[in-house]
Amino acid sequence: MIDAKELFRWSLTQLELNQVASSETPMREEKINLAWGKNSIQLVPEKNINAIVPKDYKESDIKIETDVPESIDAPVKKGDVIGKAVVYYKGSAVKEKTKLAEVNLVSSETVERSGILYVFSVIQKVIFSNWFIVVIAAIVLLLIIYIIISSIIKRRNRRRRRNVRHYRNF
Repeated sequence: MIDAKELFRWSLTQLELNQVASSETPMREEKINLAWGKNSIQLVPEKNINAIVPKDYKESDIKIETDVPESIDAPVKKGDVIGKAVVYYKGSAVKEKTKLAEVNLVSSETVERSGILYVFSVIQKVIFSNWFIVVIAAIVLLLIIYIIISSIIKRRNRRRRRNVRHYRNF
């Protein structure tokens, strides 16, 4: 009973509920593709993250690990879920990090897709696709075969004409 009382007293005097991440503060900046004049987008937590931490904690004790794609394709609307973030507490007295919360990372703004950049992206994907390269190689090969066969036929026709002229002269 005394241990429970001491533990309860310690928790009330040493711990408090703090906001460790705000939905207004960007957690990460990610590259965005297919947007005209915009190279990156800020990702923020979907909601505020509150956790019970020691009263004397420092911001350096809070570690955030994110899981987001390397780049994002536009269009993106404000509030679209892009990835996830896990918030950990790693104080000096704690040997292992403690998971405080997991939250979705969302776009902080709306970014429209550029039609011109999208068309160029599609063309680039087609040109560098394996099927396109195979088709182009087949066309080039057929063209080379056509040129070789047509030159052989032209030589035969020239010989026949020479032979015909040669026999006419007799």
